[in-house]
Amino acid sequence: MAAVLLVLAVLSVHAWLLDSRPRKPGAPAALPSAAVRITLRQQPAGAEAAEPAAAPVTATASPVATDPKPPAAAPEPSSAPPAPRRPAADAELPALQPPAPAELMPTPLASASRSSASPPDADAPPVPTYATRAPPPATLSYTLQRGARLATARLVWDTDGSSYALTLAADRDANGDAGGPLQGLGAASRGRFDPAGLAPERFVNRRRGRDQRAINFLRGDGQVSFSAQTQAAVLQPGMQDRLSWMLQLAAVLEANPTLADPGKRVVLWVAGTRGAPQVWDFEVQTDSPEAGQPPGLVHLRRSAQRPHDLQVDAWLDPARHHLPWRVRLAAPPGDWASDLRLTTLPVNRP
Repeated sequence: MAAVLLVLAVLSVHAWLLDSRPRKPGAPAALPSAAVRITLRQQPAGAEAAEPAAAPVTATASPVATDPKPPAAAPEPSSAPPAPRRPAADAELPALQPPAPAELMPTPLASASRSSASPPDADAPPVPTYATRAPPPATLSYTLQRGARLATARLVWDTDGSSYALTLAADRDANGDAGGPLQGLGAASRGRFDPAGLAPERFVNRRRGRDQRAINFLRGDGQVSFSAQTQAAVLQPGMQDRLSWMLQLAAVLEANPTLADPGKRVVLWVAGTRGAPQVWDFEVQTDSPEAGQPPGLVHLRRSAQRPHDLQVDAWLDPARHHLPWRVRLAAPPGDWASDLRLTTLPVNRP
């Protein structure tokens, strides 16, 4: 106990000497020393007095505020339970938002947005939809004439009742030699069927056996896109391409024989690889059979209504499911004409 009292006395003397030191002029007054808490622990019996156990010392420094503020008023008691406190880390996180539909379903590069689709021709006549009955699969051989050039061509129509594939290609010139100027010229169309008849999905123009231009019928989007232009078009019911229209005409007349009467009309939307889709208004003609032409053919003509419109003539054979016997396309005023004439009877395939 005497040793403890001696330690306290020494500490008191040191504190008095520090506080009594003279200060330099202008020096700030010394801050009060930190509060020191000393805990005395009684030594156990039998311990040597010469080596007292060191007492744990806990020093807590409390800086003195230079500008103390009055304590804030206590809040008034409230009967409502306190709101749960949100962690500070959560307050820095942005609220999660669900992605926009456009991010979930990115627009494919091959298709355009709905807002970019060109509206249908306001001057076009109303286009009805028709009942259809597609011809059975067949292969037909033709003579293709363009100006003074002649070649053989083959039309292959294939269908399983739910989808179809249609190709037209020139393969040999008039002398039977491959590699002529018209060799490889043709087109291909594939698609399915819907209540309006043939429903094309893709059409391609071919030159020298290579795809040159294409049309995609984006039925899920209600649009038609073109490889030769960026502007999409509205997909109309029953719309055809520059090849499928021949089989669509055959399917319409197969299901509606009365439409083959002279003066009757069949109206179709037809999309080409260039420009906006057009309405082809066919009227059944009254004319006498030409030499070498089988009797009973139904001649339908689409007359040119505007400059650069194609005049289209199709002679369909009702004895052979209205498959085309002859097809002629001409660009006024006589710029060019393409004429297909059947050379062999269609070979029907099971």
